[in-house]
Amino acid sequence: MAIPYQETWNFESLERIGGHPASPDGSPEIIQTDRGPALFLDGIGDRLLVRGNPLKDAAAFTVEILFKPGAGPNRANEPRFLHIQDPDDPQSKRLMVEIRVNEQARWSLDAFLLTDAGDKALLDLGKTHPTDVWAHAAVTYDGRALRTYVNGVEELSGPLAHEARILDPGAIVSVGSRMNKVHWLFGTIHSIRFTHAALTVFQA
Repeated sequence: MAIPYQETWNFESLERIGGHPASPDGSPEIIQTDRGPALFLDGIGDRLLVRGNPLKDAAAFTVEILFKPGAGPNRANEPRFLHIQDPDDPQSKRLMVEIRVNEQARWSLDAFLLTDAGDKALLDLGKTHPTDVWAHAAVTYDGRALRTYVNGVEELSGPLAHEARILDPGAIVSVGSRMNKVHWLFGTIHSIRFTHAALTVFQA
């Protein structure tokens, strides 16, 4: 069986991520953590725009994020901290990974995928996790359904079709906010892994 294409982004530079050129907005920082180098975002105007699309023309995918979201500005925000889209795509197909933080400083995972055949949003504010703790979030799509996982446990799923393409190969990636510079993340991102298959078991 062929091994699916996989690309891992480790944040050690603000100019190049995973072999793709990147450019910062605001003042994001590469900091040292107990997990190694990571990207710190202040929740006000920090992000990285990466000019590359690791999902390319994948027929199925998994996006995994190891991160530590804070409370702070996230309580009054809706951080869409991973946004993949081709700015020139007339259909606006896109994947967004987001969180919501409540008054108890706990967060819920939110994912949204718009294909050429429909869209699906997955959010349950009753499923919460502590801020200021490392967490593993994953979003998968197998060509039929979108699913979300936190720390390896499936949280939500919903049916979603696509026809010719899930996303355009010319997409770029905004890390830290929505593509149009709103909904900023306050927190730290250690790494993002992209796989051209819908995984059910995740690497540590």
